[in-house]
Amino acid sequence: MNVLVDFENLQWVQMVDGMRCKTFTDNNKIIRLIEIVEGFVDNDWCYKSHTNYILEGEFTVDFDGKAVRMKKGDVVYIPEGEKHRAILRKDERVLMLDF
Repeated sequence: MNVLVDFENLQWVQMVDGMRCKTFTDNNKIIRLIEIVEGFVDNDWCYKSHTNYILEGEFTVDFDGKAVRMKKGDVVYIPEGEKHRAILRKDERVLMLDF
C-alpha cells in the first residue's frame, strides 16, 4: 500500500490565468497542490469551503471587504458560504495544499 502523494510525478493543469494545480484523487478524496502567481485575477466571489496549508509565499484573501493576510505555515479554513476571493500583489506567488 502506497500512502504517499507523489506530486512530483503529477502534471500541472492550468485552471485559469495565473493559477495551476496538480490533483490527487482517491475515491471521494481530493488533494490539490495549487500555485497562484502575479497576474491571477479572481473577478468572481467564491462561496465554496476550503482548507489550505500555505507552503510558500504570501497573499491576501478578501472576505467581502475585510482583507486577511495568509503566509507560509498558515492553515486556512474557509467555511461553505463565506464570500471570499484571492488577491495577489505585484511579484507575489503562493504555493499551497488544498484539502
